[in-house]
Amino acid sequence: MSGGTISGNYYGVYVYGGAFTMSGGEISGNTAGNDGGGVYSNRSEFSMSANSSITNNTAGHSGGGVFMGGDVFVPGGTISGNTAPTDPEIGAKDANSIPSYTITVSGAIVGGTVTADKASAKYGEAVTLTATPASDDYVLDDLTVDLQGQLTGY
Repeated sequence: MSGGTISGNYYGVYVYGGAFTMSGGEISGNTAGNDGGGVYSNRSEFSMSANSSITNNTAGHSGGGVFMGGDVFVPGGTISGNTAPTDPEIGAKDANSIPSYTITVSGAIVGGTVTADKASAKYGEAVTLTATPASDDYVLDDLTVDLQGQLTGY
């Protein structure tokens, strides 16, 4: 899928035993009775780029946005605003299907500290960053988190 919108369907995209690449476009407003309202991928490879979004889909059980049946998932783009009783954004048969990222705070921070509340997080999981100035007159000019989880601040 390189553009356009898939909406108003029972399953936005259902992939079994193949590959689905989303390099652009939107999957939104779809519904599944059980798993994977936006994308249901089983025994398949699913990849998504930064110009793609999976939003406002609903599943009756897990993975309102995306449900992975134990297969490869390459995150990019936006997965948000989806609903399901369990794992509203991304659900999986196998928890190892959802990528985990190491949280690294750059050593180049001057005039204070920045800490993360955990050392790693799965895709879609919140991480709290705390910036603590070395003195009251310290001003945080810039804080950037890139897609690989690298944090820089000055």
